[in-house]
Amino acid sequence: MDSAGGRSTVAVEIAVQDAAGARVAREAGADRVELCGALDARGDVDRDAVARLRDAADGRDVTFHLALDVVPDRLAALRTLADLGVRRVLISGGAGAAYLVTDPERVRAVVRAAHT
Repeated sequence: MDSAGGRSTVAVEIAVQDAAGARVAREAGADRVELCGALDARGDVDRDAVARLRDAADGRDVTFHLALDVVPDRLAALRTLADLGVRRVLISGGAGAAYLVTDPERVRAVVRAAHT
């Protein structure tokens, strides 16, 4: 939360699946846009789709939502997203919440890669 004139405010992030949704989120005043899906037929990051959604967000912070958990190569996908200007990813660690408990090293690898 941010403080605005002595009041607390909450950042609003809108989940979208296409450029039209990103435009609606932007026009509605969303602080961030969360991209859901955006994978190609091989299951890799769809560079063109992410670029279209990012551009439609028009400067809003962009989060890549959970699809990073299912790509064949998370670290390559993370590099692709960074190259495309995505600054946030949301992950569960792979196969649902229990995955975080059973193999936190996989999550650590993504965090380390994101910070380098």
